Amino acid sequence: MGDVIAGSVWLRNLDTDDRESYAGVSKIALLMLEPRSTHRPTIKYRPILPSDLEALEQIHVSLFPIRYEREFFLNVVHGNGIVSWAAVDVSQSGSHDGELIGFVTTRLILAKESELADLIQYNASRKETTLVYILTLGVVEHYRNHGIATSLIREDVYMLT
Repeated sequence: MGDVIAGSVWLRNLDTDDRESYAGVSKIALLMLEPRSTHRPTIKYRPILPSDLEALEQIHVSLFPIRYEREFFLNVVHGNGIVSWAAVDVSQSGSHDGELIGFVTTRLILAKESELADLIQYNASRKETTLVYILTLGVVEHYRNHGIATSLIREDVYMLT
């Protein structure tokens, strides 16, 4: 699967007063607060990298009421038992890796060990049937409703199959 361009994304330039009132607030947090405009991002999908650690933690804190241990994030960025994909906006960053704006973290589990085995009509004769278990899935608010989460799941499943 190649690069995917998402629809409109909404950002605005902060005027001087706004900048002062948001002093010390991360760029990710500002992206979640700013009203919409007509910026069209270039979204790429890639594995989560160790360099994404800080941004990944910030986005998790802003999106989820549950606080994850640092060990979880280290496992994500180093691929220790967790398969993860990032959505990055390469039009907002001078970096080739782009600015992290969404993610999915998953784990492969055996169907027979899943609490969903009955619901999915698990066939015990197929001992190696695996499921993709989504641990976390999130997209920064102003990038939502453009299919980014769906694309993240597709990328993840594609790479696992």
